[in-house]
Amino acid sequence: MQQARAQNQELRLVTQIRQDTERRLAALNLAPLEPIMAEKFPNPGQLAAGQLQVSTNVYGLQLKQNPVFRYQVTIEGILVPMEGRERKPIAFTGNVRGDPVCVSRRDDCRKIFLKTLETYRNDFKHPREHYFYDLKSILFTLEQLPIVDKKQYELGTAPDFYTHCQKIVVTVQKVTEKFQLTTGDIRTYVSPDLGQVDRSLQQFLEIAVSQPILFDPENHVVINGGSTYFMDPTKFGFSDRDTPALREGKYLAVGAQKSVRFVEGPRGRGFNNASVIVNPKKTPFHNAQPLIDKVAEMVRLGRDGRVERYDIENLRKGLKGLFVQSTHREVSRIMRIVDIIDETARNSIIPGNEKVGEISIENYFQRTYGIVLKYPEAPLVGIRVPRYREGVMKFPIEVLKVVDNQRVTTEQQSREQIAQQIRACAVLPSLQKEQIQKCANAIHLFNNPNLDAVGIKVVPNPLTTNARMLPQPAIVYGGGTQPINPDNRGTWQGGVGRGPQAQSYKFLIPASCNKWEAYLIDPHARDAIDQATMTEFLKRLATEARRRGMQIGAPATISTVAANEKALKAVLDKAIQTRMEFVFFIHAGRDTHLHGLMKYFELNGIITQDLKAQTASNVVSKGQNQTMENIVMKTNMKLGGLNHAVTISNPELVRMLGKEVLYIGFGTNHPGGGLGEIGLLKKRSKLGFAANDNPHPFEFTGDYVFQETRRDEKVDVMKDIITKILDRYIKNRNAAPKCVIIYRNGCSEGQFGDVIFGVIFFN
Repeated sequence: MQQARAQNQELRLVTQIRQDTERRLAALNLAPLEPIMAEKFPNPGQLAAGQLQVSTNVYGLQLKQNPVFRYQVTIEGILVPMEGRERKPIAFTGNVRGDPVCVSRRDDCRKIFLKTLETYRNDFKHPREHYFYDLKSILFTLEQLPIVDKKQYELGTAPDFYTHCQKIVVTVQKVTEKFQLTTGDIRTYVSPDLGQVDRSLQQFLEIAVSQPILFDPENHVVINGGSTYFMDPTKFGFSDRDTPALREGKYLAVGAQKSVRFVEGPRGRGFNNASVIVNPKKTPFHNAQPLIDKVAEMVRLGRDGRVERYDIENLRKGLKGLFVQSTHREVSRIMRIVDIIDETARNSIIPGNEKVGEISIENYFQRTYGIVLKYPEAPLVGIRVPRYREGVMKFPIEVLKVVDNQRVTTEQQSREQIAQQIRACAVLPSLQKEQIQKCANAIHLFNNPNLDAVGIKVVPNPLTTNARMLPQPAIVYGGGTQPINPDNRGTWQGGVGRGPQAQSYKFLIPASCNKWEAYLIDPHARDAIDQATMTEFLKRLATEARRRGMQIGAPATISTVAANEKALKAVLDKAIQTRMEFVFFIHAGRDTHLHGLMKYFELNGIITQDLKAQTASNVVSKGQNQTMENIVMKTNMKLGGLNHAVTISNPELVRMLGKEVLYIGFGTNHPGGGLGEIGLLKKRSKLGFAANDNPHPFEFTGDYVFQETRRDEKVDVMKDIITKILDRYIKNRNAAPKCVIIYRNGCSEGQFGDVIFGVIFFN
């Protein structure tokens, strides 16, 4: 019932958005477009610097004509009545939030499904390979089940089978639409009219390919249907170097991402082939460990667990949304951290009631559980507990443990961790090719009994195809220098990394800065630089900037600031009052949250740049000239300059890079799943956009706005964004564009029809 209710709500929302879009278009005297994809070019393009053959990560599927039948599965756990009242059943196949909860529910559904097959063999009498279950609500079978409409299968409980339930009820029901499909006829399921596309075959193939990993929990962790993470990557040919440990109780997990796609295949235009695309996947996960151990890796714990006030925000950023369990009870459910509270078990008081008077959390744990807290001065963890009168329940950190199988969200990562992950994921093409094959073997792509049962063969070698090597562009700097062509390694050297005596390649548009200052954050940190090093670094910064054509003098102030929001805010407030244009920070210490405050103050016109103290030290002590030049390039862009442009000799491409063409790019970023905020606290999707609407065609203006979560088709601010971009373009170039190219990124394939229907109406 809950699942059906949620689906109905989603359908109502989609209808509402569609009707709203129709009204908006009607107000502009426009009609919605039919969701039909543009025709393909009859032949590939001809522009090329050379031809080559490339290997892909696409494995072909050879299909036979076989019927397949689809059913909907609902699994409920009926609980024992409490005090004579019926209790809400456990919806095992319902929607859940959070990675560990999702993995746990998949484990439940797997266990219950296999028990159903074993218990009701008269109905499920065919080999196990004839059943394709997604461990949620979709079941495909090769033979029809003896079900007229729907049928319920009851399972009794046992000491090793859901003793907390009275019984388990599995309901299997025929779907009302597309009950039967045929595996061999691909053309039936492919159409340029997105409104008519039938994705049932694609869905079946996705589930069929996933069967070995879904039913092998000893070796695979599946959070969503498209990817798996390996319990022991060394079993599949990966090494420990592929799974480096990260700081703050995290590690990089290795897995595989796979998806079924219909492609033209080796015979080219006009043909349709089913295929599986396989990619290695590396994702940061939280270690399953005591929460206090994780906290000790994140911040410095003082006596009795005391934490510096500025580290509270670091903990809040790194732990909010994390799933934990308590260790002081025999049975503990999975709970989500909603806040880190700046109180301690020693000074936080639990309100009294008619049985117990007011008591500190420290004394409560000692009196109730016999636990003497080791860290009574540590901050408390806030967890929202249903029906708890205070809303958020406070827990000592040391009585909680991190639950296994949960990915690290973007919000829980520092810039340094993201950079470390990027380095770990960047591999040479030859190694990438090896890892693709290892992943294909790991997911049993070539040894899948379910695929064998339905007569599907997987082509053992990935698809190879002819490719064009496009002409490489040249880099154009300022100062009348000649364009710089790439060397034989495909890199463009513009004096970069050659030091102060190298040929001076001026920036195309050098910026100027009349008033600026510099500060060292956290001067008492272990990695802080001294005054002499800081002064020398800033001198080299200004020298390199002037060498590149920028107009910039010495900083008006060189000083230090404590690593807390109050001190930093005072510095930035003063900078606003004294009309500073730019503030350069050299950041020592372990703080990670002050960077956000710097960016926030840019709303007041203060441009900021933040650099790690270790990087500044390396520039001075090791003479890392290329690093300094990269820093100055970033400074020039921040101050409104333009480092360089690109050019290419082909006349058609030169025209497309000219001043009469406006490029607009949109990208959507959705919040990570599983956090479950509600109301005003609910995280919203971000719509980022950029356009070359400045005087020079390579000068882009970028910004972002918020929109309703995960509604790719509802971009109700699109009209305002386009209007502002066009106004800025006309103001800067004294003419309207002759060509507008809109690039859209970040929306799912299933939403393409909605995007065409309601967004692409500017032509």
